Amino acid sequence: MVENTESESRKLLGRLREAMAGDDAGQARLDKITQLIADSMGTEVCSIYLFRDEETLELCATEGLNRESVHQTRMRVGEGLVGRVARTGKVINTPDAPSARGFRYMPETGEERFSSFLGIPVQRLGEMMGVLVVQSKESREYSADAVYALEVVAMVIAEMTELGAFVGEGSAMSPLHQQSVLLKGITAQEGAAEGNIWLHEPRVVVTNPIADDPHRELERLQEAVDELRVGVDKMLQVSSSGDKEQAQVLETYRMFANSKGWMRRSASPFFKEFVVRDPRGDISACLQTAEACGVLAGVPLGQWYPHLEDCLLIAVTEKRSGQEIDRLVEALAFDGEPNETNRRLDRPHLQSASQSL
Repeated sequence: MVENTESESRKLLGRLREAMAGDDAGQARLDKITQLIADSMGTEVCSIYLFRDEETLELCATEGLNRESVHQTRMRVGEGLVGRVARTGKVINTPDAPSARGFRYMPETGEERFSSFLGIPVQRLGEMMGVLVVQSKESREYSADAVYALEVVAMVIAEMTELGAFVGEGSAMSPLHQQSVLLKGITAQEGAAEGNIWLHEPRVVVTNPIADDPHRELERLQEAVDELRVGVDKMLQVSSSGDKEQAQVLETYRMFANSKGWMRRSASPFFKEFVVRDPRGDISACLQTAEACGVLAGVPLGQWYPHLEDCLLIAVTEKRSGQEIDRLVEALAFDGEPNETNRRLDRPHLQSASQSL
């Protein structure tokens, strides 16, 4: 029985890893997970509730309930069966949900058609993050194998939630470590305190935010990811004959390490936008001088905002080198006739800059 349970959970994790290998957005990724679980478990409904704040759960994805209720249905901790799971941190497995203690009917979800209910807490390091629910029309109590498999999946969902894999609309779709936390306390003794702050990890000080060689930086990133993947694979080989739970956690890390989506996004250009004001007040002359030097400087804002008629909107991507940005600054500051000395960017450079700006 134990071997069969581990086999089923591994199959489900394998399908989950394949689903996560794509570059879907946060909501689409969460929707795909609910569809996969419902199909694998043979249930009509799979829903994922995540915490919107410390006291409120929000329906963030569902397969089987009304789609219009996503991000609209919310409940307090302790409210309904889902709220009970969130409050106690314990599994609720009942063949007759409407008759269970604490059941609350949510008309907008259309869940009155379903009898059986299995709620699994989604938690990480003892911190409650949400609830995973499956439901069926058939009145049945889910087996221990099904409970075990969904507990493993809930562990994966918790890790993914913490890492921000489901970032999207709604407060519940942001990673918990990025959400604001309100700490309340009382005064024990008035006065001032002095002490040391110890960082969890050494702070990395970025002294040069502009890459001298962007292509080499992307190569270094790919090399680091490849090294991470090899390291995780080696740890899995070592732990294959040991602790099963540790192996499942490493399987989760390997799923993230092999995800193509975030690597694809990291290769896309990032850009910074900022506004520059010309103290001379003649933006058109500034643009003409810069273009004569081979630089497409920016977009004049006066045509949309009259009070910014002496301002330029400039966008610079990380694909521009420090030398090219220096040339942009020189072109904006240049006051005179262009010549062969200051005309340092040729037309191919100008076209490349225009695509990035």
